[in-house]
Parts: sequence; structure tokens; C-alpha cells
Amino acid sequence: MDIADDIAYSTYDLEDSLHAGFVSPLTLGQVLLTDENVRTKVRRETNRALESSGHEKIADDKELISIVSSVFKFSAAPIDTLGGVHQEEDRAFLLGVSAREIDQSFCNTLARIAFTAERVGRLISAVELVPNLQFPQLSGVKLARSALLEVEVFKHLNYELIVRSPRLAVVEHRGKELVKRLFNCLVESEGELLPPDWKESFDTARDGGVSSMKRVICDYMACMTDRYAVELHSRLFGEGSTIFKPL
Repeated sequence: MDIADDIAYSTYDLEDSLHAGFVSPLTLGQVLLTDENVRTKVRRETNRALESSGHEKIADDKELISIVSSVFKFSAAPIDTLGGVHQEEDRAFLLGVSAREIDQSFCNTLARIAFTAERVGRLISAVELVPNLQFPQLSGVKLARSALLEVEVFKHLNYELIVRSPRLAVVEHRGKELVKRLFNCLVESEGELLPPDWKESFDTARDGGVSSMKRVICDYMACMTDRYAVELHSRLFGEGSTIFKPL
């Protein structure tokens, strides 16, 4: 389960970040190259996971950079587009153009979905059995070193660049206030602002006291998507949305 969580976190959060435009393949590589603080944290946490799984730790930072390059296939960028032998500066320029083209390709939704599907399948295939010969029922699993390295690098890059970013902090702060305001409003309405099925559950919960009724409100809000929560907040507090749309 832990391996599945790590694969999902390092893959789907990456896809979401690419989709939102928070990062791009080139910016991920750029941060590892230029930000020593981020590079040190990613290397430290990745080495911790490698050591815990019995794998050799990262020898130097070049291996971190190569992970980003290989995952997004920058290392396979074609440089013979124009044919012939190129001077070193020409080769560098063509590699840059190819890398930029790869970077831009992730603006395409289908390309991101294909990337995610391929990556999940490849990482799942890298799960290895760790047998316990004395007690077979206690056997475990682990990721091959190359796969674990990839998972950990992107997991911690995402944490440093997205989860801890000022941009997300603003979203988190506003989201917290929105949820708090919605919850208080729904509680004070004593169920009158709930859809019919949820209002029925709310009325049934009255016998259990205030905590039971608040639990119904919590369950209702837990079922909301971000878009629906924002829309409901807008309708309740008069910020331009129609008040006549059914709940």
C-alpha cells in the first residue's frame, strides 16, 4: 500500500502540477540545477528512502539531474534534424530547441495522460518481491532502485516546489476560509440549506445531538468537489452566481 501511495503521489500530483502550469519539465530540471537548497533536501530524503530499502545511495547530484532528463526523454532529443555534422554550439542549440519542444508538449492534455499512464505501468512493473524464507507469509515488496529513485525525486520535488510554494499557500488559506464559512452557514441554517436527501439525514441526526448534526454537514462537504464548493459559496454569499440553481 505504501508503494502504491508513493507511485500515485509522485505521478498524479506531478500531472496536476503540469496541468495547472505550476511547473514544467524544464523548470523541474532548472530548479535541481540552480537551487542548492531544494537539491540538498531532495537528495537527503531520496537517500533516506534508498537506504531504508537496502539500495545504494546517490553518489552525486548528477544522478538527480539524469532522472528528470530520462523521465521526460530529454536525453533522447533528436539533434540530426538538419542532417550532417554539427558544430558543438549547433548541437547545443538543437538540443535546446528539442528540449523546449518536449517541454511544450506537456501543455497537451492527451500527452500528459499518456505520460502518466506509461509511467504508472512502468513503476508498477518495477515492484520486486522481498521473500522471507523462514516465514513466507511475512514476505514483502520493494521498488527496484531506479524506480524508487524516480519516485522519490519527483515526490520531494513536488513537495518543495508546490506544497511549500507561496502560490499554494494563498490557495490553501482562501480554501480554509471558504470551508469554514460554508460549514458555519450550513450549521446555522439547521439543515434548511441542504439538498433534500442530506436534509433528511440531518433531521434524523437530531436525536444524536449537535455533534451528530455537524457530522452530517461534514459528510456533505466532504462529498463536494472544489468547483461545487466555490459555486455554493458564491450562491450563498452573493458574489455573482445565480441563487435559483437547484442544490
